[in-house]
Amino acid sequence: MALYQLDEFKSLLASDNWAYFNRRLPIQTLDNLGWEDSDLLTMLFGLSDNDFQHTVPKCKIENYPHADYVDADQYEIYWDTENLVRQTLITETTLCMSLKIAIITNKYGRISGLVTLKPSGSSWRR
Repeated sequence: MALYQLDEFKSLLASDNWAYFNRRLPIQTLDNLGWEDSDLLTMLFGLSDNDFQHTVPKCKIENYPHADYVDADQYEIYWDTENLVRQTLITETTLCMSLKIAIITNKYGRISGLVTLKPSGSSWRR
C-alpha cells in the first residue's frame, strides 16, 4: 500500500504545488526524452494505483530546503513517449518508466515532489 494518496499527489500537481526534490536525474531524463515539464505532468497524471510497486524509505533529496531525506513511493508505468499515453506493454515508442514520488508538509502546506525519474534499464539513451 502506497504511503501517499495518489489522488492527493495529483491534486497538488494540478494546483501547481509541486517541485523536483532532486533535479539531476529527472532533468537528465527529460532532456534525453526531449520533454518539457508539461510532458512530465501528463505522465504523472497518467499514474494509477496499479502502477505502485513499494515505498522506499529515506531517499536522499537535494533540491528541497530543510529536508535531506524523504520516504518515497516507487511507481512503474509503461508510457508511450511519442503519443504521451499509457500503454499496457512496451512497443517501439513505449518505455517502462520508473519514478519515485513524495509529499512534504512545510509551513505553507503540502507539496508533491518528484524524487527520481528514469526509464527502466540502465542502458537506455535516445
